Amino acid sequence: MIFYETPHRLRATLQDMRAAFGERPASLSRELTKHYEETTRGSLSELVDHAARHKQRGEYVIVVAGTAPRTNRAFDADEPDDEHEVELHE
Repeated sequence: MIFYETPHRLRATLQDMRAAFGERPASLSRELTKHYEETTRGSLSELVDHAARHKQRGEYVIVVAGTAPRTNRAFDADEPDDEHEVELHE
């Protein structure tokens, strides 16, 4: 997931992301394609701590990892599966 954020809302946004998404890997980049480009990688908690220790300047891009892929289990046509079962009405 990719998010764009302003400096004055960065810390609150990272805290909200940690609360909503849990402890996921993420990166925090500022001033992309410019001379002072900077990227920090870590967990959302580490990025919250980083933002608390550094003054926010410039525009930020936050990239947050998605959820881990589900493990696929073998499909058995005779076994009911509530996730994939669809009831059709006439």
